[in-house]
Amino acid sequence: MRLRQGDKDEIARRFVAAQTAEKAEDLKRKVEEAGRAIYDELVSEKYRPLVAKLPASFFLSGSEISAKLHGERWSQRVLLGETRRIPESLHYGGGEEVSAEASGCYREAEKARSDYEEKIKALRLACDRTLRNISTLKRLEEVWPEGAAFAPDAVKVDRSVPVVTCDAIKAALALV
Repeated sequence: MRLRQGDKDEIARRFVAAQTAEKAEDLKRKVEEAGRAIYDELVSEKYRPLVAKLPASFFLSGSEISAKLHGERWSQRVLLGETRRIPESLHYGGGEEVSAEASGCYREAEKARSDYEEKIKALRLACDRTLRNISTLKRLEEVWPEGAAFAPDAVKVDRSVPVVTCDAIKAALALV
């Protein structure tokens, strides 16, 4: 069965997803922890019950907030990792300064995200290089047997037609 470019892209996507699934969960956890630390620091404990009681339409709902990390000169958009109710002043404002501990946690999560993205790029490049000169499923199984497991099901289907002789057709139709 011939592999189209879309099939090759799907093989690469599935392979990368399988190789990075555990790291993706770890990264998601780190970003959520860092976002929670910054949110908890900016929305103080005495305001959190009020935020919970007020209607959702009173707040912006988003997954990023404007904050100034410790030691930084400018505020930046900080990912929270999950959607939260955010006071408008924290969403659009100049950004309040965050403690060194919360800033360090966020920088660590950003570093992990950067490393994760680099790993994905490297894996995708390796897959693309491997698949570049492969045009059939049979060749894929010869060159990269593990990669054949990631092929789409439509490619794996045997589409060959069985050979039927004229004598067999005549016999089936009782023409003999």
